[in-house]
Amino acid sequence: MKRHDPVIKVHRRPHYYFNKIYSTAPNTWFHDLLDNGEYEDTPRYWHVFVGVNTRYLDAYPLNGKSNDDVQQSLTWFINKYKPEKLTSDQEPAFTSKSTCKLCSDNNVKIFVITDKQHSSLGVIDRVIRSLRDMNTPKHHNEQSHHKQFNTISQAKMTRLKNQYNNKYNRTIKCTPKEMFENKELEIKFIHRNQKHKNVQRGIKDYHLMPGDFVRYRMNKDPLVKHRYRYSPESYKVVGKERAHYIIQAQDGTSLVIPRWKLIKADEQKYPWKSTIPGTTKGTIQRIVSHDADNDTYRVIFEGSPQEYTVTAAELRHRTPQVMTKLEKDFFNKH
Repeated sequence: MKRHDPVIKVHRRPHYYFNKIYSTAPNTWFHDLLDNGEYEDTPRYWHVFVGVNTRYLDAYPLNGKSNDDVQQSLTWFINKYKPEKLTSDQEPAFTSKSTCKLCSDNNVKIFVITDKQHSSLGVIDRVIRSLRDMNTPKHHNEQSHHKQFNTISQAKMTRLKNQYNNKYNRTIKCTPKEMFENKELEIKFIHRNQKHKNVQRGIKDYHLMPGDFVRYRMNKDPLVKHRYRYSPESYKVVGKERAHYIIQAQDGTSLVIPRWKLIKADEQKYPWKSTIPGTTKGTIQRIVSHDADNDTYRVIFEGSPQEYTVTAAELRHRTPQVMTKLEKDFFNKH
């Protein structure tokens, strides 16, 4: 019996498009604050640091999250690890002028992730969840709301860090401690991820262009068939922010979605979505005014005549300490 030719699938599986989180430069770190609860004899916060490539974990106890508190923990960390770059969210103390000066004086680059791209902080978010999971009850007669499970003492944090750093990590294929202590392992990890990225570049439809129409992958539901897990309508690609694409509805409202969640669509078969409920954000067309006291802007989005207020951090995307061309043009005219 003659065998049939293999069926060629139109869409590749999402993992072919998935951008793994890694840094091309060694000794780069994520950092964030872990809320430790208000209990006596325990730190109010933990300033958590995780190696981008090594996944190595360290943490510093804080009594608060003011600029002075964070300056203390950052000074300790910079002196101990001599990092090349620190990546964080938009925590005010992480993006303050004093923090920027401290890092600049020590030749440490700052990289800030906006809310729209918070998935880029997935590594440290997962580590913080792991710390909380490791601090939960192991026996049925223990209650998770008890103080000992809602807070992490300094002695317990030392044990948790040791446990985490010596546990095999499937992503890096060794323990965080092994990679942290062996720089060759980190270089091999970088090369492995760069090879994966080169394979992605060879995928014909990997790069989307402005004007392309796409559907996006919604939250996974095991009870829903695969073909129904994508949005029933299409959206227009209007721009890109790092590995994420800006997709837009007809009225200008938009979403920022990673490439692996998108598939190209025929706008004739899947009609262009008229609006995206629950969001007023889109591509900023023009700055109308600036409130110096609150450092906010009144802006107009493409496709909408209405004015909206946005913060400077939202306007400046990934690096709040640097003004965008849109802002510079506004101030040059005023």
